[in-house]
Amino acid sequence: MVDFGNTLIYTTATRSVTLTNEGPGSADDVVCSIDGADQSLFSVDGCPMALNPGASATVEISYSPEALETRSIAAAHFMVGSGAAADLKLFGEPVGIALTLAPNPIAFGYALPGSTPVGCTVLTNQSDLEPQITAIVSGGDGGGAFTLVSAGDATPPISFPIALPGGGSVKLCVEFDPPSCRPYTGEMLVTVTGIPGPPGGFGPIIIPLEGWCGGPQISCTPAVIDFGQTSPGSHVSVPVICVNTGTAIPATDLVISSVSASPSVFSAEFDQSVNPYPPSGLAPGQQTQIDVTYDPTTASDDKGTLFIMNNGAQGQEIQIPLAGQSF
Repeated sequence: MVDFGNTLIYTTATRSVTLTNEGPGSADDVVCSIDGADQSLFSVDGCPMALNPGASATVEISYSPEALETRSIAAAHFMVGSGAAADLKLFGEPVGIALTLAPNPIAFGYALPGSTPVGCTVLTNQSDLEPQITAIVSGGDGGGAFTLVSAGDATPPISFPIALPGGGSVKLCVEFDPPSCRPYTGEMLVTVTGIPGPPGGFGPIIIPLEGWCGGPQISCTPAVIDFGQTSPGSHVSVPVICVNTGTAIPATDLVISSVSASPSVFSAEFDQSVNPYPPSGLAPGQQTQIDVTYDPTTASDDKGTLFIMNNGAQGQEIQIPLAGQSF
């Protein structure tokens, strides 16, 4: 059996196989062939015309997947004029992902008017090849709202070509600076060379960009909760007030999808008697109260986190550190 394992599409993997004549006579009229369901993806080269007794020859079997599909299966046959034969099963796994992007798309969510948030994606080379990024341009109907930047934790400098060795990565960052308040969509086009592709080559990698000027923003206070010292079996609660500090856009409010606290000695829930959370979310200027509770059962020094999932800004989860001591 010859297993080529994971093989990038549009590349060729080759394995060497040794043929040996273990018989007493000459092996004449040697024929090497491939058959099976995926025979067109495999080939054999270097087939000897004959082998003397005890002689050996090396043949090369190649695998060249051309598309993503299930496991490739075929068989290699080696026959001589006398009727003697040897067979090898052939297997291969076509792999199409050499470059990955995360996150994809770059989503800016709702940006405050006048703000210039930066969103990034990481392009990682998961192959053993060494491609190069030769160009990055903006496209789509972004209206000039999206600009490639090499500030902060982006990969500087953006100087072409950018080499991307096997296992390496590059961080590509875009600034969102909308000239007026409306939704925006665009794209970043990344031209890469050095990765095998179909005849004519690959087109550029397209990274969608999306954002909206205006919309919900979230602000929660306090930023840290320390319950201080208490006794086992006590029940201490602290209110957290969350406000929609954003601007109105049609049919879109600040939606807090869930609140939770960890570990279990802490808990959190909306206070439905004081500023109850409305099912439709918080309109600009509206606020809601979340009661965070500390319930120690034994003497302990506890630390935890309050988690608030929401759609404000870039939809980033709010995390508020929690602490308490029980004696």
